[in-house]
Formats: sequence, C-alpha cells, structure tokens
Amino acid sequence: MTETGQRFFDGYKKFQTRADKLEVSVIDLQVKLICQSSNIKVAFVLSDKKDPSIYFSNMDAFAPELSKHKKGIIFYNERFIYGLIGDKTLVNDVELKQVLEESKAKNFKDKAIKFNSKNSVKVAGTPVNNILSFSAICSYNLKNITDYFAKNNFNKL
Repeated sequence: MTETGQRFFDGYKKFQTRADKLEVSVIDLQVKLICQSSNIKVAFVLSDKKDPSIYFSNMDAFAPELSKHKKGIIFYNERFIYGLIGDKTLVNDVELKQVLEESKAKNFKDKAIKFNSKNSVKVAGTPVNNILSFSAICSYNLKNITDYFAKNNFNKL
C-alpha cells in the first residue's frame, strides 16, 4: 500500500514539473508571436491558472525581448492580473488601477487593491528599464477588464 502511495506522489511531482515546463514554453511562444506580429502592441490572455505564480517566476526573462520590440502581454482572470509591457507608455497604469478598483467583485468593494508596479526588472543581473511590470490580486468582474482592453485596442490571444 505504501509503495502505491509513493508511486502516485512521485508521478504527481514528475508530471507537475513537466506541466510547468510546458506552460513556460507556451508563454515563450505567445511572447514570440506578439513580438513578430506587426498588428499587436499589447495582447491579453485569459489565464486558467489559480494564481499568478507561474508569471511571477518566469516573465521577467521575457522583458528584454518585449522591450526591444516595444510590445506587452497581460495575463488575467477573475482572481488576478499580471502584465509585462516592454514600453511603459503603452499602458496607463493609473487608469488601469482605477478600472481594476471599479471591477472588484461585490464582496471586495471595501478592500483596497494591492496594485504593484515597477518600471524596471533585472534579467541575469542586467536591468531592463522603461518597462511596466504590474500585478494585482483580488476578485474581479472580467467583463469590465476585458472591455477596458478592447477600448485600448489590445489584442486577445
């Protein structure tokens, strides 16, 4: 019985690691698509993740490429938003924060959003400046956020 449990545990760990690697590969392909497309400046992706940890752990590595091409990508769902924009002028973070405040789910109306943003990240010890990296974790009305993206001519991936 113990051996069976150990096999399940080992299999879970192995396949979770593989799934995470594949997810990073998908993000890499999305960034490449955005950078190679002349029609896309900022793209948004409705995420199926429970939390943004995969983005926090892996997105900074894409900052040089997004910065070089002056492009951006935003991942969001009803629980969080995470964005990395290679040219900070492409997204008005003050306006976005206001939209997020207005989009909070009813049970979060009295709570302040923890909106984090920064204009540089380090990749392998080298700073990438004049970018916008932002995140906020809260429950949101997806329609309001999606409408904001459409109004600003962001592209859906």
